[in-house]
Amino acid sequence: MSLPDDRLIIAIDTPDLSGILRLANSLRDIVRVVKIGSTSFNAHGPELIGMIKSIGMDVFLDLKLFDIPQQVTQTVRDITSFGVKMFTIHTFGGIDMMKGAAQATAEQAERLGIKKPLVMGVTILTSIDDEWLRMLGFDGAERGVDRLVEFASASGLDGVVASGDDAVRIKDAHQGLKVLVPGIRLDSTPKDDQKRISTPEAAIKNGADYLVVGRPVTQSKDPGSAAMTILDRIRG
Repeated sequence: MSLPDDRLIIAIDTPDLSGILRLANSLRDIVRVVKIGSTSFNAHGPELIGMIKSIGMDVFLDLKLFDIPQQVTQTVRDITSFGVKMFTIHTFGGIDMMKGAAQATAEQAERLGIKKPLVMGVTILTSIDDEWLRMLGFDGAERGVDRLVEFASASGLDGVVASGDDAVRIKDAHQGLKVLVPGIRLDSTPKDDQKRISTPEAAIKNGADYLVVGRPVTQSKDPGSAAMTILDRIRG
């Protein structure tokens, strides 16, 4: 068996602690990173991160921090001390918030003598489509994402969270930025609450560095097999 792959991140968003740990254990020889979102983190706190790390996996903490700069700066110091691989802030929080988060993360990692986590800026959620954005008076997702990515890059973030279709433009304009793509589905038919989805092959072809997959794996009768299928498509 090949080493666990860190390009595929499995989203485990449930308050069920035994279910989280059971699923993580079943996947630890296949994937390296688990995404913990607000549902799981609010239920179990930082202790959950330690539990995931104790079984040999890395954690992507997806809380999408969005607040005044002072609040976010303090929060990212705490998150950095948890030893996660990466975490999210929201680019709508503004340049001052993003710059403060990037700087505080680097300073805290250096102070603690640990590897700095990647600070990833969420752009426009893949559950939001152009129709809603036009109702708000915006031109659409594509132009909005491009502007937010420019601000994220200028603020010193390590990467951004965007759709698979956005990835190719982001990589063309900002080759140094990591791109994390959620909303991954095994075919091109929209499912659940996602609107701007991508297949694994399309996202990788467009330049995605990481893919986040939740329900296609976690709700499968055989999560390990489902994860391997996606990895085969990524590698192929």
